[in-house]
Amino acid sequence: MRVKLIGPDGQENITPLYPCFNHTSLPTLLDAAGVTWRYYANGSGTPHTGIWTAPNAISPICKPLMGTGDCNGSDWLNDVFFDHKQILRDLGADIQHHPCNLPNVSWVIPNGKWSDHPGMGDNETDSNDIEKGPGWVASIVNTLGISPCTDLINGHQTSYWNDTVIFIVWDDWGGWWDHVDPSTAPFLGVLLNIPNCSAWGCGYVHGFRVPFLVVSAYMATGNGQQGYVSGDTRTPGGGELPPYIHDFGSILAFIENNFAFGIGTINPQYQFADAYAPERMANPQAIPLADFFCISPCTAQPFQRIPVVQGMWQATDFLNYTGEQTDPDDDAVDDD
Repeated sequence: MRVKLIGPDGQENITPLYPCFNHTSLPTLLDAAGVTWRYYANGSGTPHTGIWTAPNAISPICKPLMGTGDCNGSDWLNDVFFDHKQILRDLGADIQHHPCNLPNVSWVIPNGKWSDHPGMGDNETDSNDIEKGPGWVASIVNTLGISPCTDLINGHQTSYWNDTVIFIVWDDWGGWWDHVDPSTAPFLGVLLNIPNCSAWGCGYVHGFRVPFLVVSAYMATGNGQQGYVSGDTRTPGGGELPPYIHDFGSILAFIENNFAFGIGTINPQYQFADAYAPERMANPQAIPLADFFCISPCTAQPFQRIPVVQGMWQATDFLNYTGEQTDPDDDAVDDD
């Protein structure tokens, strides 16, 4: 089986390839630098073929067994987990039975039972049941915020809350409520003069927008108020222009910058999203996602627990869950 690819110019005419790639990825870059990582996958289906298990496409991580295609690499066995509860345990939610074990970089994929993807959710109970998606996100944030776990940094014990940032994204665009019409959004190729990219939507960038939340003890406040919004026209120098335009490449670039890898350090023959992070394209010296954070020196803000409304699941409910695990969406079985 071979898969079609989308090139840097947005074209789909690249020769199809067997879907196991040898190029450097962020996890393999982290490995080389001794930075720990973990991919918390949903536990549905056959792990090595699930579309929501991204590491299975990277050969140095998967190292498939000849004849079966099953992943058997050390990274796969040690750093890819198929138990949704493990992230809560590693954050310290069950510290009596499980030690604190949060790696430096984590990817967390939800179970379909508490996915916010349209049409998904828990149908096991009555119609008054609150969707578990908000509870799942709140449980991770609250568990981190009140965690007894610490890291040793510069000779001092630092709480997880004081040295962790959470990026929350959704696998769906905001067309039901977004105030920005994609046809009027700034086109990156024209705005930043990307070579060979002159048509709107080239490179599949800045079409439909997805929600993005940043949670940290060191958040920017914007005009002295809580609830900073990147690109808010009320923000001095803001508006939907660089450096207030971000995409998924911005998250990759942030991780690379945070761990001192630099930007675009991956093999230059590949045109990856980190090298095209909008803020870095506008200014190569810009720190990715910098507008979300306060400027040093600044003091860590105390954690404020996300309120739990009646019926909303908490960490203990997810830890005690023994039901079915499914894909976060049903694309694998329904392509409508």
